[in-house]
Amino acid sequence: MATLIDPGGTLKDKRGTPENQRMRWAAWYGAALVAAWIVPLAVNAVKLDWLLLIGIWVGTASLLEAGRILMDRLFIAAVVLAGYLVTMGMLYSVWPWGLDPVPIAGVAFSTLVVISAATGRRPRLPRKVVPTDSLILGSALLSWIYLYGPISGKSFIKSLPFTAAREDFFNHYTIYDAIHRIGGYPFIKQDATHPFMSPTAMEPKALRYYPSGMHFLDAILDIFLRSTTDPGSSIGEYHRFVVYSVLNSVLLAAAVVWAARWIGGPGLAGWRRGFVCSVVAGLAAVGQLSTLFWQGFNAQTAGLILVAVGIAVMVRPPRRVQEQVILIASVVISATFVYDLTALMILGTAGLSVLAYRRRLLRHWRFTLAVGIPAIAVALVPYVAPMLDGFSASNKFLAWGTSVRFSRTLSVTFVLLALCAVATRNGRRSPVWRLVSATVVFCAALTVGMGYYAYTKLGVTNYYYEKLVEGVWVVTLVSFGSVGMVLKPGPALLSADKRGQWITKIGVTGLAVATAAVMAGVIPLTSVRFPNWVPKQDVSWASVWKDGDISSGFSDPIAKAAKAGLVGDDKATIVLFSNSGHDNRSASMFVAALNHDRGLITDVGIDMIAGSDGLATMKLPKPGQKMADKNAASLANLENIVRQSTVPLRIVVWNRDVADYMKGFATDHPNYGLNVVWLKN
Repeated sequence: MATLIDPGGTLKDKRGTPENQRMRWAAWYGAALVAAWIVPLAVNAVKLDWLLLIGIWVGTASLLEAGRILMDRLFIAAVVLAGYLVTMGMLYSVWPWGLDPVPIAGVAFSTLVVISAATGRRPRLPRKVVPTDSLILGSALLSWIYLYGPISGKSFIKSLPFTAAREDFFNHYTIYDAIHRIGGYPFIKQDATHPFMSPTAMEPKALRYYPSGMHFLDAILDIFLRSTTDPGSSIGEYHRFVVYSVLNSVLLAAAVVWAARWIGGPGLAGWRRGFVCSVVAGLAAVGQLSTLFWQGFNAQTAGLILVAVGIAVMVRPPRRVQEQVILIASVVISATFVYDLTALMILGTAGLSVLAYRRRLLRHWRFTLAVGIPAIAVALVPYVAPMLDGFSASNKFLAWGTSVRFSRTLSVTFVLLALCAVATRNGRRSPVWRLVSATVVFCAALTVGMGYYAYTKLGVTNYYYEKLVEGVWVVTLVSFGSVGMVLKPGPALLSADKRGQWITKIGVTGLAVATAAVMAGVIPLTSVRFPNWVPKQDVSWASVWKDGDISSGFSDPIAKAAKAGLVGDDKATIVLFSNSGHDNRSASMFVAALNHDRGLITDVGIDMIAGSDGLATMKLPKPGQKMADKNAASLANLENIVRQSTVPLRIVVWNRDVADYMKGFATDHPNYGLNVVWLKN
């Protein structure tokens, strides 16, 4: 061993001097910073960038201290990473590299190295896993099986009955597609969005200012998975977007179970933890929350993930105040960027959490302000940016829409169950359960208040009120551990034999899990039926979807058009297959989304198609006979659509008479460049 003799005659290890230690660590961190850029370049060269995304996630988890269980650490790290990415997305939108994975990964890894150097933390992950981890993963797997089942292994055309079931899917895909192609947030790069994002008839700026955090994260995921910023063909891109939408619902199921376990904490142990997690897993995976997927409520689903995880970490924060502050900031920022309606629940809970834990936060007030003030500024961007441009998202609250109405009986029941913890002495003494109860009351009161407001304005509760009800479901499900507070653990096991004790524990827990699975409807107890849009008793909503009872009303004509090569070829197209103008509008909107030209055709033109009915069975009058007024109005409306279009249109029509009429119009007006394609019905 190399040594030296100091003036006092004592021997010292050269490597043990503070100067040498600092030099070694400086060299280590310098090498780590170099590796933070070399590794992404090398990984990108072999097209394995998805490994970088996992590395960033695991690296973030390794520098945190919250969570002694591996699953807990990974969930918490995912929240921090989501907040980081949506915030950095504003930088990605303006820097010259766009969404290229190499600079994104390089900056992220460099940030982790700097944080490690500044805090002195060494990368370390907990190794502990617990039995209820299997319930979290099981809920995710169950959700995947049910939701992905109808399209598993199917081509684009064969999966159309399920992937084109709702217009909301087309709108969300349009935002996702635009982010992919312009390389950033639509509200920042507005001029670049023009070809892709339609200036809708109702509100010209609606899609540009729609919360796009979820779409941005999906685009980042897609880029890292494929190691390229080129999204490829629209048909492949749309299929991947559907898969990411399934993953949103899968993550929601897992997040709700994890949050319920996290809030329950050490006090929820043994068979009670297994029972609570199983009930929540079943309700989240196959209950009414599963309908959010096939209704196309992608952004709301992502928002509810943040509601679940965010409420969990805010009512039961980590021990380190610094991590508590960072988590609150990450959740609030992510929530406002992902879905502003559910963000109201997050903002209210954040306020309650700060109030409840104000004393520990005040002891670190400098750090709290240093993180909190910038976080508030970033979180306000999705609200302030549209306001400065004259767009008010709050006016949309009274907008019309359709959704599956969640059970009012279960809604009230879940709220009461979530509050039962404070009926116990231990619950009232616990700051966690007091805060849980305050959060449930706040979210329920917010929902009732907004519902009353809508009723006074419209005479009925509306579409967005239903979304708040769904938010309350998630809040109450993650609070379901309160039921465990009123369940007695049971008498001590009499057997002194450890093997006998374990067998008894496994048996009791297994019985509790099986009972919960039956209660939550994981396994339908009768044949799947769906009369009058209400599942039969003992049949879950997810099983109805998996059985194929919910499908698109215009998938057949779109499939025929796709087989003829008329879908996804970037030619502005109007589809006319039905007597219903609204059905033709929906089909045309879908094709326009896949052609990336909704901003060229515009929803103004697409909406006009709704004014042309009877196009599937219309018959032109014989020479000398007068055309029926309603038919004349429908055809005149079609002519106006062609005249008002800023690009040459292609009309795909199933009716021979309508095709002949529009071909005659095209011949008489060649300057419009109209192309009429007749598909035999």
